Amino acid sequence: MTTEDHAATHRATLERLGADGGPLTAQSKTATAQNPEWFNVRRGEPRQDRRRLHNEILARFIESRTEVRRDKKAIVLAGPPGAGKSTAQAALIQATRTQPEHWLPINADDFKDELLQQARQDGSYDSYLVPDEVRALEAAGEKFYPRELAALVHTESSILAKKARNEALEAGMNVIIDGTLGNEKQARILLDRLQAAGYDVLVADVETTQNVSEARTMGRWERGYLDAENGTATGPDAELGGDS
Repeated sequence: MTTEDHAATHRATLERLGADGGPLTAQSKTATAQNPEWFNVRRGEPRQDRRRLHNEILARFIESRTEVRRDKKAIVLAGPPGAGKSTAQAALIQATRTQPEHWLPINADDFKDELLQQARQDGSYDSYLVPDEVRALEAAGEKFYPRELAALVHTESSILAKKARNEALEAGMNVIIDGTLGNEKQARILLDRLQAAGYDVLVADVETTQNVSEARTMGRWERGYLDAENGTATGPDAELGGDS
């Protein structure tokens, strides 16, 4: 049985690999957006086959939410991880007298899962995505879960989230946009875009201290990791591991 001590050791390894310049960062040479077969790396644009994959992922994403309403309403969640945005989201949905299924949540993390699952299916997870440093550690007996490599699909998942948002706004769909909005310029662009599209916007700015955010994020990761390791995780959590 995997213990909390083992989880702490593995977490330290992930933090080392994810440090600036490390193999588990969005700029790593094995990140999907750095693959010249998939992207024009200089321009940061997907090539034709990759655009086709994006369209397939987006079509599944939109088509699976059949009860989403088209009332041109938006909930924008701002705040760091672990601040309590899920609680704020539930309260705002209740305040609008709607149900969760009436909204389209747009979160880049969901697209990270899609991209990681696609990589496992087409073989590129093993042939391209996994860095040599991770392979060496796995050969020595340390296990890594796909979500622990989520930084490698970060840029691409952000592209997908932006495309999903644009499609949803063009269709007038009720959306929930989850982001830190730490960049004032990007926050202004988003809010201006919603206003130009004729949306009624509710913003939940949920704040907490850095220590609380880090502790909650760490606890969430540890629970997911231990559940996956000890066989109690279900669904995507069992296949992909806990939170990255």
